[in-house]
Amino acid sequence: MSVKPAVFGQAMIEVLGFESVARKELADPAPTLDHFKSEAKASLTLTLASLHLSARLFDLANSMLLRHYNEAKATPGSPAQQITNVLLGMITEMGNWFSLSQVLTTAKYRSRIRILTFAVGFGLAAVLDLQPVPIGGSATGGKFPYGVAIFEWLVVAASTLWGAPFWYEILKKIAPDIVGAADIRPAGPETAEPARALRG
Repeated sequence: MSVKPAVFGQAMIEVLGFESVARKELADPAPTLDHFKSEAKASLTLTLASLHLSARLFDLANSMLLRHYNEAKATPGSPAQQITNVLLGMITEMGNWFSLSQVLTTAKYRSRIRILTFAVGFGLAAVLDLQPVPIGGSATGGKFPYGVAIFEWLVVAASTLWGAPFWYEILKKIAPDIVGAADIRPAGPETAEPARALRG
């Protein structure tokens, strides 16, 4: 189950202690944006020590806090609204960062899987000596037997990158009578009754 960016941003705000500081500041009869910033930075420092956060995460969270603090301070509004804007801005930014990280991670994972699939396919083709291209007995195959064999193994390895759905669709176009028959489900109880009714 995927995590929504906003949920991730909200969770990070809570972990870093920004939300608890904001609640305390907003509960004060006279909240101020500057006091919130100083308390949030102090809370971030304590969180760094207690949870053993990385220095990079601390720098990112601190720069994010200062950036949204400066934006809120430059925007007219009550201190309570400014503090709320800081929290909302940080939640949005952390959510966007999470979404981008997910996209990059997925792309890297797929790239590694494709490389691994190609390597396994090539290894199996070499071990089993698969020959999908019938040129082994040709004149070219006689002059360059190793080159032809490697070429054929590469063809097998490359074919694994397209995946089963791709080749299934190709087979359906080449031999629709054979492959298409696999898509026809046998008549079950729900289809047998109408058939009897028609015969009756």
